[in-house]
Amino acid sequence: SFCGKGLIDVQAYRQTISGRLPREQILSHDLLEGALLRTGYVSDISCFESQPDTVVAYYKREHRWIRGDWQLLRGTKGISLSGVDRYKMIENGLRSIWPMVTMFLTVSVCLIGGLSCLGGILLAWMPILAVPYLLILHQVLLGTTLSHRVCYYAGQLPAFEGALAWSLFELLSIPYRAYNGLDAVVRALYRQFRSRRHLLDWTVFAQKQNQGVFSYRPILFAELILMSLGILFVFRLSWWAVLFFIWAGVPLLFLWLSRDIQIKADKLAKDQQEQVRVWAQRTWDYMRDHLCERDHYLLPDHHQIEPNIGVAHRTSPTNIGLSLVGVMAACDLGFIDTNEMVERIGQIIGSVEVLERWNGHLYNWYDTRSRQPMAPHYISSVDSGNFVVCLAVLVQGLEQYRNQHAAIPDLINRIRKQEAMPDFVKLYDPQRKWLHIGYRPQEQALDDHYYDLMMSEARLTSYYLCANGVLPKEHWLALTYPYITDKGRFGLASWTGSIFEYGMPLMFMPLSEGTQQYEAIHFALHEQRKWAGTRPFGVSESGYYDTDQDNRYAYKGMGTPKLGAQNGLAEDYVVSPYSTFLSLPLLPRESFDNLTDLQREGLFGRYGFYEAIDYTPTRVGNMPRVVKTFMAHHMGMSLISCANVLCDRIFIRRFLQDARMRAYLPLVQNGLPNHVIDTRG
Repeated sequence: SFCGKGLIDVQAYRQTISGRLPREQILSHDLLEGALLRTGYVSDISCFESQPDTVVAYYKREHRWIRGDWQLLRGTKGISLSGVDRYKMIENGLRSIWPMVTMFLTVSVCLIGGLSCLGGILLAWMPILAVPYLLILHQVLLGTTLSHRVCYYAGQLPAFEGALAWSLFELLSIPYRAYNGLDAVVRALYRQFRSRRHLLDWTVFAQKQNQGVFSYRPILFAELILMSLGILFVFRLSWWAVLFFIWAGVPLLFLWLSRDIQIKADKLAKDQQEQVRVWAQRTWDYMRDHLCERDHYLLPDHHQIEPNIGVAHRTSPTNIGLSLVGVMAACDLGFIDTNEMVERIGQIIGSVEVLERWNGHLYNWYDTRSRQPMAPHYISSVDSGNFVVCLAVLVQGLEQYRNQHAAIPDLINRIRKQEAMPDFVKLYDPQRKWLHIGYRPQEQALDDHYYDLMMSEARLTSYYLCANGVLPKEHWLALTYPYITDKGRFGLASWTGSIFEYGMPLMFMPLSEGTQQYEAIHFALHEQRKWAGTRPFGVSESGYYDTDQDNRYAYKGMGTPKLGAQNGLAEDYVVSPYSTFLSLPLLPRESFDNLTDLQREGLFGRYGFYEAIDYTPTRVGNMPRVVKTFMAHHMGMSLISCANVLCDRIFIRRFLQDARMRAYLPLVQNGLPNHVIDTRG
C-alpha cells in the first residue's frame, strides 16, 4: 500500500473508488487511497515538500493529520481492507495519543512523589531520551562508525548533537503536543458522532504561516494548565514545580523558533565596493577595446603584454559566451548605456550566426580575423555548455531591458535560436550516463574520457542540460562524489583542486546552505587558504612563468593537492586573480583583502589584474614573477563576479528567472551526510 506523495492514475481511481467512500468524511486520504488502489514503485521519481516555517503552522498541520487519522477509523467502516491496512490506520491513531500518555504518566508520578518519582519520569521519557543513543547503535550495526564523523560549515548540527537537540525540544514540547493531540481527537470524535459538521475542515498550508504563538488556543490553554500545575506543586512544597514552570515558559521558545531569520550576508564596506567597481571598470576596458571590427566582434583569447607578443587572434565558445554576458554586466554596472549594450550584443551575435558548426556546436577555436575554425577541429562539451548557458542568462537579462530598446525582442529571438542549435546528445554516453570530454570531427571519434565528477566546471553544463530536458536526470545523479576530510569537515575532490572547478558554475548557479555543494565549496576555499600559508591564495588553471619558443606563456591546470585527484599538483604554486574574483561573492572580505595584496604585488595593469603571479621555486627561485598577460575568459569571469557582488547576485537571479532552471533546483539541494568515508585514504 502507500502513504505520502505519489502519482494517481485518474481513470483507475474513478473505476476503483467511485461510490465506495462515504461523502464528506475522509480528511486524510492518501493511506486509504493506497489501500484501495494498490501501488507500484517508481524509482526515478522524487517528490519534494516544504516544511512549516513556524511552530503554530507545525502544530496546525499535526492537528489536521490527527483528525484525519481518527476520522478514518469510522469513515472506513464497511469498506473491505486488508488486516495490514487496518493495522496502519490503528497504529496512526495510537501514535497520536503517545504524547498524551507520556504527559499523563509524568503528572501522575509527580503527584505520587517519593523516591520512585525520578525513575518513573525517566521511564515515561525513555522513548525520547533514547533516540541519540539508538542512532549510535544504528551506526554500529551499519558499520558507519568506521567512517568520518563530520561537522558542517553551514549552521547545522552533526547527527548526534542534532539528535540530542531534537530530544530536548521534544521533552519541552510534550505538554503542547499532548494538548494539541487531545484537542484534535476530541474534535474528530465530536464531529463524527455528534455534530457531523466541519469534518473536512482544512487550512491551506500557506495560510498557516506567520501566525502568533499565543493566538493558537491549544498552546494558550496548555500554558494555563501548566501554570496551574506549577502553582499546585509550589503549595505542595515540591521541587517538581520548577519543571512545570519551565514548561509554561516554552511558548517563548516557540516564539523565538518561529521568528523570521534574516541571514546577514558578509558584505563589503562602501569604500571596498567602490574599489571593486574600479577593478570591474578596468576589466571591462579589455572587452571594450578588443570587441572590435578587426576581430569581427569576437573576443580574442588573450593579449600578452610582456614579452610583448600582443593579441592572440583566436576565440572559443566560452570566450564568446562570457563576452556577451560581460557586455550586459557593463550595462548593469553603468559603464555603458542600453543602446551600446544592444549594439555590441547584436554585433557579436551577428558574427556567431555565420560561424561554421558541427551538429549545431561551435568549434573550440576560431580565427577571429577570418572566422574560420582552426585546426585541429575539436568540439568541447564544456565549452559548448558554457556558451548556451551564457545565452540562456543573456535572454533573461534582455527581458529586463525589453522596454528600453525596440531592437531587443528581435535580438532575443536570434539568441534563442543559437541556444537551441547544439545537439548535446551526440556527446553523451547513455550507458555511463556521463558527457564525453569532447569530439574530434576529423577523426569522427569521441574522447575516451568523461566529465564524471560533481566538482567540475562541467556541472553548470550538466545542470542546464538536465533542466532543459536535453539529458535525463540520471546524468546528474551519476556524477561522482569522492569525499575528502580534514579535521572533522568534509569536501569533494575535483580533478585539479582549483577554485575554477568549484567556483565557476556559481557565477550563475545558486548555492544553498545545508547542501553538499555548499560544504564542498567552502571546504575547497578553506583548503586553498590553508595551503597558501602566508602567500596570497587562489590557484586554478592559468598561465605560469614559462614561455615556449615564440615567447608565449605556458598554460595548464593547477590546484591544491588536498583537493585534486591529479598527480603533481604540489609542484606548482601560481596564484591567478580571477580565482579570487570567483570566490569574492562567497568570501567577500577575505577575497577583497587577497586581491588588494595581489595589487600590491604588482599584478595590476592597464586592463586590471594580470593573469597570475608564479611562486614556484623551481621556476622563479625566491622572487615571484608576474605573468603579464590578460586572458579573455578569466577577464569575463572576473567581470561577472564583480557584477554579482555589486548588483545583488544579478546573474544568479537571472539564471533562476528561467523557469526550466528554477524547476530543477532540488538537484542541487541534496542534504548533508552524517558520516563520510575519505576516498583519498
